[in-house]
Amino acid sequence: MKIIANDYESKDVIKILREWTNLKQPEFGKSIGFSGMTIQSYERGTRKYTFDTLIRIAKNMDIKLQSKKMNDAHTLRMEKDLILIFFSIVDS
Repeated sequence: MKIIANDYESKDVIKILREWTNLKQPEFGKSIGFSGMTIQSYERGTRKYTFDTLIRIAKNMDIKLQSKKMNDAHTLRMEKDLILIFFSIVDS
């Protein structure tokens, strides 16, 4: 599955990732070193997360993050077939 993250609101990206793992908010949070309440805040959009948070999630969940430009790609362990693609990560 390939998800173009720019097609979604930032709060929805976290929810898509969590639902893809079939974990509840507390379990998902624990698996990446956050509380369930933090995940809930991200999904509600009441708290912002950084790109580093997405990288942390990707590393722990074996997800590939890739930007539009191949030389800007963050290729992480790819054991599952989910790819998030972000456009304009780095301005050229």
